[in-house]
Amino acid sequence: MPTLNQVRYSEEATVAAITDFFAFLTKMLRISTEGPAIMEYVPNSVVGLINSEHDIFLLDTELGVVYWPLYPHQLRDKPRYIQDNPYDYYYNQDEAD
Repeated sequence: MPTLNQVRYSEEATVAAITDFFAFLTKMLRISTEGPAIMEYVPNSVVGLINSEHDIFLLDTELGVVYWPLYPHQLRDKPRYIQDNPYDYYYNQDEAD
């Protein structure tokens, strides 16, 4: 093993090594959150939020939309809606609009 004074630093090689390692980690995270079956079809602006046995959720950071590709035809529970009137939480009409 070389001693410290024998070690030479190359900024270009260091940046390249870190960049390659980051690209590798990004690809591995995409495989684990998006799944290998759909990863090649998903644009770079889409990030996998979760990939479990039953669900895959994808966030499109460009459009601000969450996709649920394996959406069950019927939800386990019917949707719940907020009953409050949003205008009750503002002091004047301009803030509410």
